[in-house]
Amino acid sequence: MAQRDRLVSVTANTGGGAFETPLLDFTGARLMINATVRPGGKLRVGLLDAQGQLLPGRGTEECDPLTSDNRTWDVSWKGVTQVQERGPVKLRIELKDADIFGFQFAR
Repeated sequence: MAQRDRLVSVTANTGGGAFETPLLDFTGARLMINATVRPGGKLRVGLLDAQGQLLPGRGTEECDPLTSDNRTWDVSWKGVTQVQERGPVKLRIELKDADIFGFQFAR
C-alpha cells in the first residue's frame, strides 16, 4: 500500500547515484525534502547557479546528510538551513541506498 505523498521516487541502490534538476526559481528561505534512506545510506543536496557552478557553502560536501526516513527534512549545510540566494538554481542530489519522493522551497 502506497504511503501518502510517496507514489513516485528516484531510487539509488547501495552503489549510489546522483542527478541534477532543471533550473528552478528558488523563492523560499529553505529547502525541504521528502525522502527515505535505508541503514548505511545517505542523501545530500548541493545548490548550483544558472551556469552549473556550486554556490559557496551550499555544495554536497557541506550538506549535512539525511540518513533516515523523513517527509519534511530541512536540508542544512554545516547546520544552516536558511538559504540567502534567490532566483534560478539547480539542485544536485546525491543518494546512496535511498529514495527521494519530492522537494519544495519553503519560507
